[in-house]
Amino acid sequence: MALDSTAPDSTTTAAQAPAAQTTTSHPTLVPVILCGGTGTRLWPLSRATYPKQYWALAGDSDDTLLQQTQQRLAGLPGLAPPLLICNEDHRFIVAEQMRQIGVDPAAILLEPIGRNTAPAVAVAALKATAQGEDPLLLVLVDAQTKAAAVVASEPLERQLPPELLRSTARTTMALPLREGNRYRQAGIDGLTRLATVLRGGEDPGEPEVASEAVITTNIPSHEETERSNGFTWIVVLLVLGSVVPMLTWWVFSR
Repeated sequence: MALDSTAPDSTTTAAQAPAAQTTTSHPTLVPVILCGGTGTRLWPLSRATYPKQYWALAGDSDDTLLQQTQQRLAGLPGLAPPLLICNEDHRFIVAEQMRQIGVDPAAILLEPIGRNTAPAVAVAALKATAQGEDPLLLVLVDAQTKAAAVVASEPLERQLPPELLRSTARTTMALPLREGNRYRQAGIDGLTRLATVLRGGEDPGEPEVASEAVITTNIPSHEETERSNGFTWIVVLLVLGSVVPMLTWWVFSR
């Protein structure tokens, strides 16, 4: 935060003195969206030419998974246009879906062959720093394991200790992910904590986790039900309930 004030000269009265201006700067955050794929996980809906991320599969919205990924970032401080990585066959699909939600990507990077996450992220980092921009902070979120990772560029490593980055990922960002898949809140909480340290403030620390009371109940759990022989007893009673009346009718009808 910088305070910029202009001192009045000898001919300027106190009432005419320009007011102090306060500006707040945030670290630039460049979203990197990996949207390639082979279209094998949700076959036959998902195909190689149209993988699942280009379909509207989540919620009541008509927006695709790719569009919803970008929309979750709305409101993050210092947000820059995204970098999207896909294969060459999907470049027009990606460009059109970004246009539909009013987003102008910084670039759409094409990969000739899939090389998994690490090489794709490395290419995005090279692209983001190609023009000598300020150091960037890359935040990665795994939607399957509810885990997060924060990776700092080399200039930022001197200001953000590795312990702080690990703590931010494992606690500050992981908590909203575990409590309802709140990806946007995870990003906001993580950036807020790191931005505070970058501005010279004290680390806010890890979030407080409320303890949950364990309720005692006599209702068997799923595992206890599977280990019990309740299913066998139900089958036996159903058989007896069918066979005994039939035998009774047969005996007395003779």
